[in-house]
Amino acid sequence: MRRLELSARIDSVARRANKVHTKDEVFEVNDLRVDCMARAMSRQDTLFNLSDKDFDLAVLFLRNIGRLLSRRYIHEAVWGTIGAVTSRALDTHVSQIRSKLGLIPNNGWQLKGVYGHGYRLEQVSGDEAWKKPEVML
Repeated sequence: MRRLELSARIDSVARRANKVHTKDEVFEVNDLRVDCMARAMSRQDTLFNLSDKDFDLAVLFLRNIGRLLSRRYIHEAVWGTIGAVTSRALDTHVSQIRSKLGLIPNNGWQLKGVYGHGYRLEQVSGDEAWKKPEVML
């Protein structure tokens, strides 16, 4: 095995060993409250109905606000798999947490896909939430 390949495999195992969240942790991001031990997420006492993968994915995004996360990194962190990501499962889960948690510009959030790379969760101001894209003629 080549040295670079070995190094990449060790890095991959180390990333998977780092859990998406600590089991007994509770944290808040704006009005979202996350209880990792209970695997529950709420906003103003309203509990969200999230699957295990949706919960893990939402925690990953909330811990990495503003960071561009590659599809491969997300897949390894949430699903624990190595290799090229070809399924559309990630896109389906992203769409589900976007709608369930209201991660849309009108609510001050934008969970957007970056073509050919991955996803980024960003906080947007009220001004940015209502901007219309410019049309070039």
